[in-house]
Amino acid sequence: MPGVPPASSTIPAFLGLMRHAAAAPAAGVSTDFARPLTRLGRRRAAEVGAWLRSTGLVPRQILSSSAARALESAGLVAAALQLGADRLRSSDALYTARPADMLREIRAAAGDRLLVIGHNPTIQLLLEELCEQPPRPDAEGKIMRPAAVAVLTGTALETTEDWTGKLTLRKFFHPPGSTPLEEPVAHTQPR
Repeated sequence: MPGVPPASSTIPAFLGLMRHAAAAPAAGVSTDFARPLTRLGRRRAAEVGAWLRSTGLVPRQILSSSAARALESAGLVAAALQLGADRLRSSDALYTARPADMLREIRAAAGDRLLVIGHNPTIQLLLEELCEQPPRPDAEGKIMRPAAVAVLTGTALETTEDWTGKLTLRKFFHPPGSTPLEEPVAHTQPR
């Protein structure tokens, strides 16, 4: 399949953590879960896929929250990477997951090159937990703005050992001009 490196590829195991792209405000949709991407969010998600492709970091599998904005992000990333629908998997658990829950879902996916698309604050908390040296937060304390993706590597990914603090940030991508375009929601809800 185009875009997917062969099994014998020399690309090392990696874990990509992505926050979904910018979503529409909650007004006009029935639930937070149903919020779609904005026009800019759709463009940014496609840019993430193009960036992953240009760096050669093509995941074998994408695991996404089943919330509309995350699934739409996953579909656009997959399309830019020319990955088929069989490479996408969604999980209801990732919508309200805590970092430990998300990590269980990641381990259950058992992929050597996996991109996970989720929500803040969980995706950022997991990045900070797993990465030996995470990116610095901005003035608002955020690392994972909409459509940001962090690619982590390390030999721990190939084992069943604890990954806490053992992964290295290989690449970090934050689409140009990304800003917090989402309407503020209660801190107990994923963003």
